[in-house]
Amino acid sequence: MRVEITKEIRKQLESEAERTGIGASKLMRGRRKDMPQGLTSSMMTGWKIGSIASAKKEHIDWVLKAYAAWSPPEKHMPPERIQLSDAQVLHLQAEVERTGLGAVAILKHAPKPLPAGLNHQKVQRWIARRTTNVVRSHWDYVLDLYGQIRPAKAATCRGSTTGQGRESS
Repeated sequence: MRVEITKEIRKQLESEAERTGIGASKLMRGRRKDMPQGLTSSMMTGWKIGSIASAKKEHIDWVLKAYAAWSPPEKHMPPERIQLSDAQVLHLQAEVERTGLGAVAILKHAPKPLPAGLNHQKVQRWIARRTTNVVRSHWDYVLDLYGQIRPAKAATCRGSTTGQGRESS
């Protein structure tokens, strides 16, 4: 069944396009399986500008429902950043010394994939105090990793007061 594209339908289509900020092609993108057969973005444009005077009811209904259901993708907030204090950097350096694991080695212990944007180069810059403005979640993640690691045997042997391990000369 075909329906006439009235002024009201045109206004509604224009209004929805303006509200969502998307045109026919973007509305249809990734939804081809759900669309009624034969519906094209050219048809939708023709309805809005008046060059097409009628359409299948299922086409109009689908387009209006799709516009009504469309919501903009969530805008991601930039990650929270912190300025590392001297105490925080010293704590990280102490963890490196305690575990015997540098930037590359500690991330080998991390579950994969690593958090987006975290890599051994960044961790190395923290250890070397070449950067002090860091993503908080990355900082917390790396410190949690260090917290899960037992002290290195070499560190235990060198300064052991428990009588375990060999004393070095």
